Amino acid sequence: AVVSTQSTGNGWDHFAARWIRQRLGYVLIIIYLAMLCIAIPLSVNELVKRHAEKHVVVWFVAGVFVYMTIPITTAGVVQHLRNFSDPPQQLRIIRILSWLPVYSFFSYLG
Repeated sequence: AVVSTQSTGNGWDHFAARWIRQRLGYVLIIIYLAMLCIAIPLSVNELVKRHAEKHVVVWFVAGVFVYMTIPITTAGVVQHLRNFSDPPQQLRIIRILSWLPVYSFFSYLG
């Protein structure tokens, strides 16, 4: 008897998963642009209205950008791992990309 590892569905599950994967990057880009263009200015405006000190506003904005480096860097690393065609060069690129969140975090603390 031959055991099949494929699902017994009609292919809808595979289609839905592929559709979501293809469009997830676009959704994330739209969310980041909305944060940059809408959420951050509104939050900074609210901090200024409440007479927050300047360094608090700067810390807030810097923290938002530090927080945004993690998923952006992760997306770049995942793309390189998916299309792993030139391992020596891509390993170097992945090492460099891995330092971005670390560097931004420690810059924020400094």
